[in-house]
Amino acid sequence: MTEDTAVAIESRSGLGNVLVATKAFKPGDVVVCEQPLLHVPQLKPSNPLYKPLQAYFESHGIPASVVLKLLACFSASSAEQSRVLACGSPDPAAFADAAVVKQAQLFAGLLLEHPPVPDFLELVDSACKQQQQQQLQEEEEALDAQQQDEAEVGGKQQQQQQWGPHDLLVKLWLVWVTNGHSFRQGSALFHFGSKLTHTCAAPNTAYRTASGDTAPVHGLGAGDSSNAQQQLGPARPTAAAAAGYHVALSDIQPGDLLTTNYLGLGHKRLMSTPARQQLLQSKFLFKCTCDRCTKQRDLAHGIPCPACSGPFRADDKLLQEDVALPEQQQQQQQQQQLVAAEAGGSSGTQCGFVYCDMQQLLAGTAQPWQCEQCGERFADNLQELWGRYYARSYATIEGDMEAWVMRLDESVDDTPLVRVPSKLHERVVGIVRLLGPRHWAAWRLLLIGTEMHCGVLEQALLQHKLSPASPPVVPAVDASTAPTEQQQQQQQPDRQTVVQETAAAAAGWVVRYCQCLWRHISSVYGEIEAGQLLGYHFAEASQVRVCSC
Repeated sequence: MTEDTAVAIESRSGLGNVLVATKAFKPGDVVVCEQPLLHVPQLKPSNPLYKPLQAYFESHGIPASVVLKLLACFSASSAEQSRVLACGSPDPAAFADAAVVKQAQLFAGLLLEHPPVPDFLELVDSACKQQQQQQLQEEEEALDAQQQDEAEVGGKQQQQQQWGPHDLLVKLWLVWVTNGHSFRQGSALFHFGSKLTHTCAAPNTAYRTASGDTAPVHGLGAGDSSNAQQQLGPARPTAAAAAGYHVALSDIQPGDLLTTNYLGLGHKRLMSTPARQQLLQSKFLFKCTCDRCTKQRDLAHGIPCPACSGPFRADDKLLQEDVALPEQQQQQQQQQQLVAAEAGGSSGTQCGFVYCDMQQLLAGTAQPWQCEQCGERFADNLQELWGRYYARSYATIEGDMEAWVMRLDESVDDTPLVRVPSKLHERVVGIVRLLGPRHWAAWRLLLIGTEMHCGVLEQALLQHKLSPASPPVVPAVDASTAPTEQQQQQQQPDRQTVVQETAAAAAGWVVRYCQCLWRHISSVYGEIEAGQLLGYHFAEASQVRVCSC
C-alpha cells in the first residue's frame, strides 16, 4: 500500500536498514501505510486453542501470545518468513546477559522439549529447511547476475546463517519483541514499519492504525496504557481497513531519515538519558546514539546545585516544600521576585540546578555538569553532587528513589487507578524535596499523583450525583437538655458534604501538581515542547479543573 516513490529502504553504517523519505511531507501527511506481514489477534475464549494454551501456560509458564506469534510465523509462506526475519533483531550473542534474550532462550528450550500443539516440531523443522533453501536460491541468483565476485561469494557462504530449530525460535521471538506493533487488539509485524529508526528527541513520524486507535509503540509492551499517545487527528480511511500507518509530525524533506520513538510520545520521553538508555537496552537490545543521548544537555536530570541550593534547604537538609512544590500564590511571588531580580541585573534568589552535557561527558571533559544559576561546574561524580547534604551513597538516595518510581509506574500501567494510596501526597512531596523538581522521577511521580487524583475526583463527582438528598433540618432544642440521637446524627457531616470536600481536595492537588510540572518542564524544554510532552496528561487535568469549578 506504500508507494515506491514515497519511501525507500537504505543501508546506513551503524543503523543497518533504515527508511528514508523520497518526497516531501507536511505535518499530518501519511508517510507510510501498509498491511501487516503478520497479524496475531488477541486470544479469545471462542478460539479452539484457548483452553489448550491456557493449560500449557499453567504447566510450563509460556504465555499463549508467545505460542500464537510463533505459530503465525510457521504458518506463513517461505517468502513471508524471509520478510519477517528481514525485520531485523540484534544478535543474541551480543546481549547474552539481557533478560529478553535469556527469556527467549528459555522459551525456545521449553517449546522444543514440550511442544505446545501437535506437529509443532514438524513446523519448526520445515521452517528451518525453507530458510536454508531460500538462502541457497538467493546465492544462485546472485551468481547468475554476477553481482559479486568469487571472493565475496565465498565470504557470504562462510557467514551463511545455519538455521537450527533452537536458533530459529530465538530469532523469531526477538523479532516480535523488538518490532511488534499494537494492532486491532492484537500484535502485528510490518515490513516498512520495522525499518523506522528510533530517536529519543522529537521524532518526525508516529504510528497509528486505520481504525483511529492512538499510536502504540514498538516491542513487546506495545499497547500499554503508559504508552498512550496524543491524538494526531481523526482516523484516516484507507483502501483496506486492516492497515497501520505512520503520520508525519513535522516537515520532512526528500532524503530525511524517518524516525519514531519506540517508547511512545507519553511520559517515558521525560526520563533522563541514563534511565532511558537502560530501558531501551533492556527492551530493544540497543544503545541509543541519537542527538538527545549524545549531544545535548540531559534536561530531565536536574540535580539541586551543591553550591547555591543551601539557602533553600530546611533543617532536614531537604529542599523547602515551598521551593520544591509551591502553591499557586507562592509560585506567583517567586516569579515576581525573579522578574525584579532580572530587571535589577542580578541572578535572582532561586534554587539552581546542575545538568550534564552529554557531548562533553562523552568527549571526556573533566567537568561536564554545570549549574544554570551560579555557573559552577562539577565532575561526573554523582556521589560528590549529592554528598554535601547526604552522607548516604548515591545508589541509596537517587537510585532507590528512581527504582521505586519505576516499580510504581509499572503497577499503574498494569492496574487501573481506582484509588489513591494512603499518604500519597506526603510521598510525592518527600521525593520532590529530595530529588528536586527538575528530576524525571519527581515529574513521573507528580503525573501519577495527577492521574490518581483525577480518578478520585471522577468517583466523587459520580457519588455526588447519585447521593441522596441531605437529611431534613431538625428544629433546635433546649441547650440544657442532652442531645438526642437525631441531633447527634445531624451534627455529623452529611454524605454530600464529604463527597464535595473529597472532590475539592483532589482537584486542588491536581491543579498544584500540574502547575509545578508546567513551571519546571516549560522552563527547561520551552513552552512548545512542554505542551507536546504534557498535552495528553494536561488534557485530562484540564477536564478535572473545569469540573471542579
